[in-house]
Amino acid sequence: MSAHSVPVAMLGAVTAYVGLYHLWLHVRRWSLVDLYFSLTCLTMTAFDVFCVLGYNSSSVAESIPWQRGQGAALMLMAPFLVLFVDAYAAWTPPRWFRWLLTIFPLGFLVIVLEHQGWTITREPS
Repeated sequence: MSAHSVPVAMLGAVTAYVGLYHLWLHVRRWSLVDLYFSLTCLTMTAFDVFCVLGYNSSSVAESIPWQRGQGAALMLMAPFLVLFVDAYAAWTPPRWFRWLLTIFPLGFLVIVLEHQGWTITREPS
């Protein structure tokens, strides 16, 4: 494990613990706030795992799939974060904003399914 990946791995362990705890709270008392917060934390954990794997790659070409995984995790995390704020603050976003949130799952599908990479090309960033 490289020295750069140790803090990211520790952050991933913390977000995994917090995410699983809030998922357990959601199962116990059925709260959308806990559900969306746990999904936000667990997708952040996935982002951290992909960061650690990218840092531990032996070459730049080896790190490209992990960078794509980071982008895919961020595309899933953004709507969960907005839904968490929506549920926590009891704020209902306007209809146009909810339509705007559909861009993120579409971006996730593009990153995962399109191998040339519209958002992350064959050249690593």
